[in-house]
Amino acid sequence: MSALVFAQWYEVQAEKEAMNTKKAKRPTLTIKMQKAVDEYSVMPPPIKKPQGEYTNSNVVDGKSVSTKYYFSPDNQILKEVTISGRYQLSGSAKYEFQGSVMRFSNIKGDLFLFSEIGEPLKVNSDHEIENPNIGVLSK
Repeated sequence: MSALVFAQWYEVQAEKEAMNTKKAKRPTLTIKMQKAVDEYSVMPPPIKKPQGEYTNSNVVDGKSVSTKYYFSPDNQILKEVTISGRYQLSGSAKYEFQGSVMRFSNIKGDLFLFSEIGEPLKVNSDHEIENPNIGVLSK
């Protein structure tokens, strides 16, 4: 194996290992996340809960990120995130609103998708939800 091929292979393996480590832990709490949760927790809960699938595509740290949320009628959420078309994170949880913050329980899958302090969420319409950390997700 040439040195260049080995270096490329090693880089891919290191990325995979880093992603696997990330998937197994809840996200690191940031001041921005805490401020958003504090702000949204005093807002009233959504009058109508989100239902069905919402998606968003962004660029984060120079990488394409596709986000998909699926809300079922029984207060379950399925989240799928694809980074650079190569890495996929997915998980599901039961949620309940406290103010306009979703609090999660019964988490299955990648912990990284479910913050310990909850996730701020605003329901703009039947076709649009907004998370201040991700942006607008649409049907």
